[in-house]
Amino acid sequence: MSDRPAVAFPPPLPARDRALLLHVLAATLLAAALRAFRLGAQSLWIDELFTWMGADVGRPLTAGMLLENIHGPLYGLLVHLCGGWLGDAEWVLRLPSVLAGVAVVPVLAWLAARWLGRDEAVWAAWLAAGSPFLVWYSQEARGYMQLVLCACLAGALLLGPARRSGLARAAGYVAA
Repeated sequence: MSDRPAVAFPPPLPARDRALLLHVLAATLLAAALRAFRLGAQSLWIDELFTWMGADVGRPLTAGMLLENIHGPLYGLLVHLCGGWLGDAEWVLRLPSVLAGVAVVPVLAWLAARWLGRDEAVWAAWLAAGSPFLVWYSQEARGYMQLVLCACLAGALLLGPARRSGLARAAGYVAA
């Protein structure tokens, strides 16, 4: 006999949950492929140049830069960090939008599952993955996809289970 305790594995997911998970994973992979396709092929547009200038890529990060950025300090910080780590190529400046656009797919599926049900979550994931508008805005060096991502997160947290305390739900909603 061994003195080691038995390892307790979690029970397997029901088939319906596995199917939902596989659909969301496949839709997320499709979203990543569509959003990364020809990401650096176009030069920066004028409004993307404003993002580049506002993020002070290539210069030291200052609090004034973050606070004076009218397009949102968090997005400016993300662009600044990506530019500092990977350079200032077009695809690097658009990378935060791509990552936010890919993250929208599972978050929107989570929101749809909480709001409408599991079957609708599959449709929401596939529609978000292939939406031409979401793909387009994911390939721009602007904060549009960060806004969509935060709105989906806030909605999902607002529709959280009733068993959670009102303070925890409110804190999650405000953080998103």
